Amino acid sequence: MLSDADSSIIRSFGLFNETIEPGTRDYGIPHPALFFVNRAGTVRRKYMEERYYHRRALATILADDGEGVPLQTVGQADHEHVAVRALALQREVYPGNRFALVVEVEPKPDVHVYAPGAGPDYRPLMLRIDAQPYLTIYDPVYPMPDGIWLSPLDERVPVYTRPTHVRVEVALGTRHELKPLYDAGSMLEVTGILSFQACSETVCWAPQVIPVTWALTLLPPDLERSPEPLRREQSLPRSG
Repeated sequence: MLSDADSSIIRSFGLFNETIEPGTRDYGIPHPALFFVNRAGTVRRKYMEERYYHRRALATILADDGEGVPLQTVGQADHEHVAVRALALQREVYPGNRFALVVEVEPKPDVHVYAPGAGPDYRPLMLRIDAQPYLTIYDPVYPMPDGIWLSPLDERVPVYTRPTHVRVEVALGTRHELKPLYDAGSMLEVTGILSFQACSETVCWAPQVIPVTWALTLLPPDLERSPEPLRREQSLPRSG
């Protein structure tokens, strides 16, 4: 364990939390960060958080690293022209976890959905997560379109024609902020709205707005203290 009493090391890494008032108990703490360093000592990737209690979940880190973490279906909403599934990398989360959620949009055969960048005259695929006091929501990430639709006006419009994953990361608050959920049975529901317009080569159906829900289990925080021998430096007998 590293001792950094004067915060010089976290300052050198750019981690010193400037938002904490000097003289308070928490002054001198760093922003939470994860550094991935190769054998040559080169930082290959880093994750940093603004809030001291946010920690990126391991499954999300592994997925970012291309480890192929399996997605689990936690909700489904079939539409006449598009199948929608709510997917998660993990079903269980802790207070402070920052983790990824995914919504899969699968157009039926010969159907396309407009992609972001389609222009003001079209209704592109869009995901919005509902705000909650215990939830920090980050911007959704949309994949590149897999096709181009040529409109009757010769416009080249980006579309999705194959199963598409929209990913959004959220971060949970502290155990105190989550207390109402613990009292209600430790179930967490992240809800949102998915909007899109589906079309074929000849017909465009009315724009749709579909509710999406990720049902997860909220685990209690680990509050067990370290064993007594590890809490303080032990006095060792002098040799000789």
